[in-house]
Amino acid sequence: MLHDAQNLGAWRTEEALPEGVTLLSLPHAGAQRAWEYVGDGLDAHVDRLVELVAAATTPIGVGGSSFGAYASLYAWALHPTLFTRVLAMSPALWVRRDRVFDAVRAVAPAPGTRVWMDVGGRESAEHQNEYERGYAEMRDLLVERGCEVGGFRDPEGVHHETAWAERLPRALAFLFA
Repeated sequence: MLHDAQNLGAWRTEEALPEGVTLLSLPHAGAQRAWEYVGDGLDAHVDRLVELVAAATTPIGVGGSSFGAYASLYAWALHPTLFTRVLAMSPALWVRRDRVFDAVRAVAPAPGTRVWMDVGGRESAEHQNEYERGYAEMRDLLVERGCEVGGFRDPEGVHHETAWAERLPRALAFLFA
């Protein structure tokens, strides 16, 4: 399940999907995207995700970039036995930081949980330090919680669909190997 369906064509998701993996994506709420993914609408958004995939019998992944990565980590932390694969590209962990970190600190990951998290070295002129600090701290926390963590810091990576498209095949191969 990927966030931001409006942008996934630019990610070249069809080319990147490993054989046997089915993609379900949801569009964001347009001008209300921040409210839905990192704001007061996040818990209702996670409830909708759970309703869509609750009957699944195979490993379910949840993923996105930026605010979508934040929402994905949060959804997983609330439902760790449902979402056992997490894709978090360039997570905006500087927004409402305590909420997502507290949720992950409290999680008991399901056995075999895999999390891919990456960050670019050129995410944002205004928030670059926060992107990199959040990435490093969340990565350490995920390892501490017992997750299998993949990902990396791309020194030239920018905060854009083109950068995420470049990293997506490697991320999906790790998550669904």
